[in-house]
Amino acid sequence: MGRFSKRKKSFYVASNKRQRLDTILGTVGYLATCNTHEDVCVKEGYSLLNSYADKLYGPEVHEASNAELVSANEKEQPDLNSDSEEEDVNEALQKEVASLQSASQPTSKNGQKVFRRFQSVRCGAPNNVFFRTTLSDPLPTLLAAMDDVLETKLARTKHLIRLLPVHAVCKAYLDKIEKTLTSLCSEKFKESHKSFYAVIKVMSNSAIKKEEVLGVTLKVMEEVAPNCKPVLTKDADVALVVSVLVTNCYIGIAPSYLGKYKKYNLNELATPETSSNIQSSTIDSKPDELKSDEATKTFLGTVSSPTQPQGKKCETLETAALESDHSLGDVNSAAIEDDASEAAVRVGDQKTAPGS
Repeated sequence: MGRFSKRKKSFYVASNKRQRLDTILGTVGYLATCNTHEDVCVKEGYSLLNSYADKLYGPEVHEASNAELVSANEKEQPDLNSDSEEEDVNEALQKEVASLQSASQPTSKNGQKVFRRFQSVRCGAPNNVFFRTTLSDPLPTLLAAMDDVLETKLARTKHLIRLLPVHAVCKAYLDKIEKTLTSLCSEKFKESHKSFYAVIKVMSNSAIKKEEVLGVTLKVMEEVAPNCKPVLTKDADVALVVSVLVTNCYIGIAPSYLGKYKKYNLNELATPETSSNIQSSTIDSKPDELKSDEATKTFLGTVSSPTQPQGKKCETLETAALESDHSLGDVNSAAIEDDASEAAVRVGDQKTAPGS
């Protein structure tokens, strides 16, 4: 290595800090959106999820690792051989390092690696964090947190803006997405008559388009759950959220996405509802056809007075047009007369000029 050469960033990052995106395939969890403060978002996510998970499922229990059990057994057993005291120093150091490394990665009694209840994983896309969980269904914990925020109107997070449930994670390829959607929708929407709203998000991935993902989503829902109809209003029962971030696709089912839970925005849930917000929400909840009809009616109402009949309005418009035509004609005739008088004066001046 040269004197003035610069090491890569990976040289200074610890090996346990390097996370691969492939490790979250096939898991469930939560997809968090923040505002440029990912480290604070991770802390707020841990605090929020752990508090409500402890209320629903009890406190998290940590199992003792194999290294701790072996070290405890070695301490209890007496030294049978005096030669163990004369062990080489290097071998003792190697054993100690190996025991510390195994203790940093907790394992169960069967030798399998134990994961924490919630573990943050970088998605590779800015302002997005994925929380992997060992729970079978991530939705009850999130619904309990949002219901509490709705009831108390107290914001539990500042930089953590949105938290979406994720029921499946796959690679960001159309065939993989279609396969994962088919298995998930056949399990969740089998013999269901719920209306759904498709939410598609593609970020930091130029190989796949949003329209393609939407087409695959609607195709799968039509094949697997033909009784579930897509809608574009707040009356949708559930929302099928498909988020493509870098090389992975996060799929989740969010009930009352547009209505009660306000797109799962934790800050919006804590804001008190005013009369203007309620009125705007009621207008937005109406279908697009009704909105266009109301807009047309209001526009017509501003043009004509509400007490004037339709026939009289047409007559007044026609008379106004005729009066405007007559006035224009009078102006034109007056202009013609002025031009004629000016021309006569000029001719008279030309006749009198030679005599003088």
